[in-house]
Amino acid sequence: MPHFPHTVFEFTAGDPAYLKNGSLAVGTSYTEHRTVSLAKQGGTWVITGIRRTPLERPAPKPAAR
Repeated sequence: MPHFPHTVFEFTAGDPAYLKNGSLAVGTSYTEHRTVSLAKQGGTWVITGIRRTPLERPAPKPAAR
């Protein structure tokens, strides 16, 4: 299964209950990783499934030395 680069989301606004339920915050970046399943049908590759991870906060960047 191919892995594609992660997608970065940042909420600029949102329903407070939705954000609280998902432990999400406005102005914070979140990543979502995806694995795509492909199958060849005839001479064409088609997507047969996409597996996504829950949104997660990226790891903090290491401090400069």
